Amino acid sequence: MAELATRSAEAVAQEVPPREARVAPPAQQVPMRTWGALAILCLGAFVVVLDTTIVNIAIPSIITGLRSSLDQVLWVLNAYTLVYAALLITGGRLGDLYGPRRLLVLGIVVFGVASVACALAPSTEALIGARVLQGVGGALLTPQTLAMVPVIMPANLRGPAIGLWSGSAGLAAAVGPSLGGVLVTTAGWRWVFLVNLPLGIVAIAGAYLLLPSVVPGRRHRLDVGGIVLASSGLLAIVFGLVEGQRFGWSTITGPITIPAVMAAGVALLAAFVLWEKRQPEPLMPPALFAARSFAVSAWVIFVVQTVMVAFIVVAGLFFQSALRMTALEAGLALAPMPLALMLVGPLAGRLADRVDTKFVLMGAMLIAAAGVGWLIASASTTASSATFILPLVVTGLGLGCGFAVVMTVGMRGIAPQLAGAASGVLNTFRQVGGAMGGAIAVALLQSRLSLVGPAQVAAHSIDYVNTFVGAFRATLVVPVLFLMLAALSCLLLRAPAAPKPRSS
Repeated sequence: MAELATRSAEAVAQEVPPREARVAPPAQQVPMRTWGALAILCLGAFVVVLDTTIVNIAIPSIITGLRSSLDQVLWVLNAYTLVYAALLITGGRLGDLYGPRRLLVLGIVVFGVASVACALAPSTEALIGARVLQGVGGALLTPQTLAMVPVIMPANLRGPAIGLWSGSAGLAAAVGPSLGGVLVTTAGWRWVFLVNLPLGIVAIAGAYLLLPSVVPGRRHRLDVGGIVLASSGLLAIVFGLVEGQRFGWSTITGPITIPAVMAAGVALLAAFVLWEKRQPEPLMPPALFAARSFAVSAWVIFVVQTVMVAFIVVAGLFFQSALRMTALEAGLALAPMPLALMLVGPLAGRLADRVDTKFVLMGAMLIAAAGVGWLIASASTTASSATFILPLVVTGLGLGCGFAVVMTVGMRGIAPQLAGAASGVLNTFRQVGGAMGGAIAVALLQSRLSLVGPAQVAAHSIDYVNTFVGAFRATLVVPVLFLMLAALSCLLLRAPAAPKPRSS
């Protein structure tokens, strides 16, 4: 009997591993083909982000080359961002309808054709039109790059994989200003668009060779009414922010005023929310926002992109217009922030799988706020690129950690049939944040610089430089406030439920 009990205990010991072994799952081998497929998805995200950051540094050259005004060139940025943001959810839904690989390739083709049109644009109006087409291409391809990560990667590697995906966006942000500075200085601003072509060709070839052809599980309807309401609302609000200074925040024509246009935009977005609640297959499924972690993630990613774009746009102008840097020097001066963002992305993705994301995200937002505050304190008429290195690194570490972690939190627990829509919603909030950040920053900057006369600007007088320094500081106060609010909102996050141990 004792011998039988001993054998039974030994058998149980062999069948039931100790607690430590049950907690840590065995390592899963991932073939090189899967990592290659992830690299193609990262390349798709890289191309879209690169086109944003590389164009920002070319703003002064585009103004000179096409004889544009600042508000016109801002539409070169926002025409792309607005269309991109408005159609991202649609792009995610189309991926669910027709398959993500097919939409990825189509998006890259549209994006490449539009890039050539941008490079050949003879006027500001033609450039804005080509940027609209670029936004369509970006909206088609971007949701597929994130939605396919859960398809190709095992569950235990999705956090690091999304971290690498985030890092690719950080790499594009890091390379963009410097590469843009080199191209603008040596070849001219038109080449910042042509750089997309070889990258697009590689991405298309890799998509067909490495990515699986996912067959949609079921058919979906396209919410045309939601597209129209959301796009119109966003366009009205950003139009008001961009054009407000030019019209003195008052009358545009007849009874139409800037405040009325912005109020109409808010009303359209409110109508969009009500519309979505009544649709059988809404563009922005309310079920996604029923999860607190997804709702907080959408808000935080909005803030991260608002801060990033606001700073890059205003700093690019400040470095070149006030501190008299060349495009290359300005690009190199901006590089520490996106470099730090790129390097911290993969590490933060792993951290999100081990530490309570509430405190990781809150810490990231507070670090970014401290970095932007340091940038405000560092701005002066005698500042150089070296002045901003450390505050830019701190800001980049905070934003990079926040971006990687928030994407992981947002996609956690999303059903596969909603992955495309969830990816589209998160990226929409990110791009809307970018549009709002650029519009708010330039509106604040223009309101301060309007106090300086044209003669002082042309002569680059000390009054003009001092005014620009004050405008730069005042503009960055808004991102600090946004980051503090985002940090507080992270308290609403709950730690993911720990898996229940199996009974022996």
